[in-house]
Parts: sequence; structure tokens; C-alpha cells
Amino acid sequence: MITSTSTSTAHIERLWSLVSDVGRWPEMLPTFTSVRALGPGVPGGPLELGSRFEVRQPALAKAVWTVTDCQPERRFTWVACSLGVATAATHEITTDGGGCRLELTLDWSGPLAPLVRRVYGARAARMLEVEANTFAHRAQSA
Repeated sequence: MITSTSTSTAHIERLWSLVSDVGRWPEMLPTFTSVRALGPGVPGGPLELGSRFEVRQPALAKAVWTVTDCQPERRFTWVACSLGVATAATHEITTDGGGCRLELTLDWSGPLAPLVRRVYGARAARMLEVEANTFAHRAQSA
């Protein structure tokens, strides 16, 4: 499992509004090229259990992510499956004194998970760090 954490002086509602607006991630994050809503869930609408998104990221294959857990203003998890591996990404926000803490985790499971971890682990860790820091900074700047 790969984890990246960042803190922000912003209110949890502000940070959640950025983290949960996945359709706008390509505007905010250099780690996303496009995000398109596919099933339940409306672009710009609330993130919800079962929402599906087609995601493109630099140097990675297109993936379809499905929201498997969603607790507004607290966390959401989405999962993408491909041949031999499932990727789960969790975005969790907790209060931290006068602000909040964002923890992003990425985990692979399945028969090809060890290979994917070796090939993509370092890159994924750098991407998560950029994402966590960008969200925290943008939440404070607004």
C-alpha cells in the first residue's frame, strides 16, 4: 500500500469540495488528463456510491473507476479493475486541530499486483504526493 498525507488549515468542507469534484481534477492536478462520468453520477454533481468514471492519466492506460465507498466530507474509495489486478484508491479527510488532514492511499490486489507494485510503485507514490499537496494548497488558497 502506498500512502501520502498532507495537512491544510482549510475547513474540511472546502477540502472535500475539491477532493470530491473528480470531474475537475484535470484542471487542478497534473496527474490527470481527463475524467468523464459514465454511469450514475452527473458531471459536477455529488459523488456517490456506484458512480463510474473513465480516467486518463499521463503515461497510464485509460481506466474505469467505480466508487465503492462514499462518506461525504470524510472519504471516498474508488476501484479500477484490469486483467489480473484491481487498484483501490482511498481519499480520506480528518479534522486536525484548526484544519484538516488528507490521506491518499493506493493499493493493488490480484495475481499481477506484485508485478504492478514493482513497476508502478515509485511513480504512484510521486503522483499521490503531488495530489495530496496540491489539494491541501488549493484548499488553503481559496
